[in-house]
Amino acid sequence: MDRADGRHVLWRDRHDDRRIWILPDASPSGQVAALIPLDSHVPMRLESVLRFWQRLTERRAPIVSPLTEQQRHRLILMLRALDGWHEHATYRELAATLLDAGVSRQSRRDWLTSSRRSQIIRLVKDGIRRMEGGYLELLTGG
Repeated sequence: MDRADGRHVLWRDRHDDRRIWILPDASPSGQVAALIPLDSHVPMRLESVLRFWQRLTERRAPIVSPLTEQQRHRLILMLRALDGWHEHATYRELAATLLDAGVSRQSRRDWLTSSRRSQIIRLVKDGIRRMEGGYLELLTGG
């Protein structure tokens, strides 16, 4: 539909519909841009634009996060461990909740030499380091 503010197109495909607004002075051979309102729906809108780009170019969307899946998983565990530590949970309680419920049944001696104990202590220490400024490394994928 042509209007004074440009052409409005509804692009339907088998997955979903896209509303496209083409500005009146747009060149058919010019660069294409997406205008995204900075509202509470930005993450959803960005994913939508990536899906649209995939369909236009028949290419896979680039990875947006510099973090690997394993790094993201560890970061989530780190933040959860840090939250628990701030709530005064013991290392054993944190390990039982986040890593392995069986550690709560270990003897004191087994717990003190447990790999899960070492892991949860590292998670809390790394969480504290991130909280104190190390989070900036995330911007470079570290």
